[in-house]
Amino acid sequence: MCRIIIVSVVPEAPLSGWLVFTAGCSLIAGPDCINEDRSVSAEAHLVDATVATADTGRAVISLAQERSYRTKRTANRGVIYFASSTLLRTSVTAVHIHATANDALLYVFPVTPTGPEFVIAQNFTNAEFPSSGPTTFDDLFSKLADGQAYVDVHTGQTAPRLRGTLVNQYPGNNSWVHAYCS
Repeated sequence: MCRIIIVSVVPEAPLSGWLVFTAGCSLIAGPDCINEDRSVSAEAHLVDATVATADTGRAVISLAQERSYRTKRTANRGVIYFASSTLLRTSVTAVHIHATANDALLYVFPVTPTGPEFVIAQNFTNAEFPSSGPTTFDDLFSKLADGQAYVDVHTGQTAPRLRGTLVNQYPGNNSWVHAYCS
């Protein structure tokens, strides 16, 4: 079973700038058939954290996990992310996801060094989730699924320059999905 996630990266031009992600598409035969997957996709509209003006950017993160139904052994934990803003990328020093309840650091988006100036961070290749970091995959997954996380964009200041609450794009659809392998 494959899940397809479609995200518009240019909200002002609804028919352009679409990204398509697939998750959970590695079906193989045999006793360790990867026939169960789950995913979550969350999006935040970024606003100026100091004066709460109109939207000045957006951030999207998608997590996907694949495992064997029989053994429950995980085969892949992937992350896809994108952040854009009206800030110059060269002025951005960090992009973080934090837990809403206690401001704990959950994930760090690496700032993209090249590309369009409005793109702060991007990875569209379902990169493997880091095995070491500020939190576990399962913790970040549950926080995103439950709407308990936010994004901060820093520009060298201690306080964030932009902030946005991450909203689950498909609430209620984040549980394991079973697909039969042959």
